[in-house]
Amino acid sequence: MQQRLSQIQGVGQVSVGGSSLPGVRVDVNPTQLNSYGLGLQDVAAMPQPAECHSPKGQITDDATSADITTNDQLLKAADYMPLVVGYHNGAAVNCPMSPTSRTPRKTCALPVRDGKPCVLIIIFRQPGANIIDTVDRIRAVLPALKASIPAAIDSEIVMDRTLTIRASFATSSVI
Repeated sequence: MQQRLSQIQGVGQVSVGGSSLPGVRVDVNPTQLNSYGLGLQDVAAMPQPAECHSPKGQITDDATSADITTNDQLLKAADYMPLVVGYHNGAAVNCPMSPTSRTPRKTCALPVRDGKPCVLIIIFRQPGANIIDTVDRIRAVLPALKASIPAAIDSEIVMDRTLTIRASFATSSVI
């Protein structure tokens, strides 16, 4: 979204704040793993989850086609369970996991809106650009951007500084 928004005429900078990529940490005891005849390379070689936003299929007729999509994104460490890293004497060897962030040194907390963690996208206009025209162009692309993100993600405009500007133009034309 940041890249697409920054390409809009009149947009000078797009900042993303409060984001932290989710991740799952696999806790490995190398000594215990070795006792099962497995090594760290076996854990590293585990298949990665397939791209969860890929279309699952397609419906096509003579005039149109539509992708079949679903939101099968794994959101919690428990969704990955059981995580089998190999087999020893015919029994599966599992590794414990815990939720984490891909940026564990991040020190700020996620912003929260209506009790849910959120990511802020802050858009600044280019110097000299007409702010009303720029906001109108941004609002015009928002439906396409919303369609390109998973359905489980809500998006909303929480602040639009052009409302007061628009109101002042509306009242000045009446005088």
